[in-house]
Amino acid sequence: MSSYTAEGGFVRRNYGLRSNNYGEFAVAGTARHGFTKTLTMETHAEAMRGMTLAGGGLVYNVDNFGVLTGAVSASNSDAGTDQQLALGFERSTSLFSMSLMRTQSGSNYRDIGAMEGSPVSRSSTIATVGLNLGSLGSVSLAYTLVKSPVIISTLGNIGISNSESVTVSYFKSVSRGANLYVTGFRDFRNGGYGASIGLIMPFGDNSAGGVSVNNNNGMKTTSVQASRPTISPGDIGWQLQTSEGSYKQRYGEVDYKGTKGRASYTVAQSNDTTSQRAGVRGAVAWMDNSLFMSNWVDDSFAVVNTEGAKNVGIYTENRYAGKTDNSGQLLLTDLRAYDVNKVSVDVLDLPLTLQMDQNEQYVKPRDRSGVVINFKTKRTSDVNLVLKMSNGDYVPVGSSVKIRENGQQAPVGYEGAAYLSELGPINTLDILMPSGETCQAVLIPDRNLDGGMSSSTLECH
Repeated sequence: MSSYTAEGGFVRRNYGLRSNNYGEFAVAGTARHGFTKTLTMETHAEAMRGMTLAGGGLVYNVDNFGVLTGAVSASNSDAGTDQQLALGFERSTSLFSMSLMRTQSGSNYRDIGAMEGSPVSRSSTIATVGLNLGSLGSVSLAYTLVKSPVIISTLGNIGISNSESVTVSYFKSVSRGANLYVTGFRDFRNGGYGASIGLIMPFGDNSAGGVSVNNNNGMKTTSVQASRPTISPGDIGWQLQTSEGSYKQRYGEVDYKGTKGRASYTVAQSNDTTSQRAGVRGAVAWMDNSLFMSNWVDDSFAVVNTEGAKNVGIYTENRYAGKTDNSGQLLLTDLRAYDVNKVSVDVLDLPLTLQMDQNEQYVKPRDRSGVVINFKTKRTSDVNLVLKMSNGDYVPVGSSVKIRENGQQAPVGYEGAAYLSELGPINTLDILMPSGETCQAVLIPDRNLDGGMSSSTLECH
C-alpha cells in the first residue's frame, strides 16, 4: 500500500493569542509505501523562503518481536546546513510494552516551525515501560530527556534548556465500570513536580463523570467534571468542569452534531476572567461525482452509494451515521485508517420495489483518504398468484409451484394462493399437487410495471 499528502499555506503565528497573524508561505509533502509486510519506507520534504528540508525513514517489523523505526533528514537555511537523526524501537504484548526513541539534531538544523520561532530540540530521549497486572490494574513508567534551544536575552542570544523528567501512572478498573487512576511526575533539572489521583465513572446512557485531586508545583486543586459526547448525527453533547483551590477554573460547553457540520458554544472562567466562544465547523468534499457538506474530516472517509435509494439508514460499527440523500449517497467522515470498518444498510428503509444482495460491507481505507462503498440494488418483480384448475376449481392447498427458469419454489395455500418473487420476463410454472398430478402455467409480468408487487390469476393445464 502507498499513501501521500501535500500541503501548502501561510504559517499561523500566535494561535489563540492574536487574530489574523500569519507568516511566510510554506509547503510540505510526505509519501509512504509498504514494500513488504515487514518494511515501510517514507520520505518527507518542506520548503519556504530561506529554508529547504528533505529526509527519509523506515518502519521495520523485526520478526514480530517489535517495530524498529529510523529516519534521517537534512536542512539548508540561512543558518547553514545540518542534519537530524532519529532511531526508535517498540514492543507490545498483552502483558508488557516498552518503547525507546532517540532524536539528535544539529545546531543549524531548521524546519518550518524553527523558521517561525519554534526551535527544534537539539536532542530528545523518550523511554516508556508498561505492565499489565491483571485484576490488580496496570502501571506505566516514562522517562524523558530533552535539550531545547531558548532565547536568553533581548539580543536574541540562544541558550540550552535541559529537561529530565520521570512520570509514573497507575490505572485500575473498579466496580460498576468506574476507573481509578494515579499519576505523578518529577522534573529533575528544573525542580518541577506534580501528582493527581482521580476516579472516573459512567452514568446514564453515554455520560461520564469524575473527581480528581491535583498538586502541580505546590498549587493544589480539586476538580469535578461530567460530560456526554456527541457520537451520531443529531446528538447534543455537553461538558461541565470546575476546579477549586489554589486557582479557580470553571468550564461549560454544549455541542451539537448534525449531518452537515457541528456547532458549539463554550463559557470559561479562570479566576476573575470570563470568556465565551461560539463555533461552527464542517467540511466540503467532492467524491463519487458529487458535492457533500459534512462534518469535519480528520481521518479516513467514504461515500456510501445505494444506486438511487434515498432516505436509507446507514450505520458504521452498528452506530447510526445518517440517511442517504436524494441521489442515494451519504458521506461518512469517521472511519478508522488502516483498520477494518463495518458499514451496513438498514434494509427496512428500502422500498418494497427494491432488493439488496448484501446489507453490510467491510472496508479498510488509507490514512486521510476516501473510498466508495457501492451497495447493489435491483428492482423486484413480485406477484401474488391465484392458481386455478382448467375446470375452474382452485389448485388444492398443499400443492407446490416451481419456476422452471430459476428453480424458485413456493407453497400453495387456501383458494390457490401463492407468492413468487424475482420473476423473469417469462416464467414457466410447474405445479405439483398432493395427489401427484401436475399441471403447467406461464406467467409473463406486466412490462408496464417498474418492479414492485402485482396480482394475477392463472389457469394451469
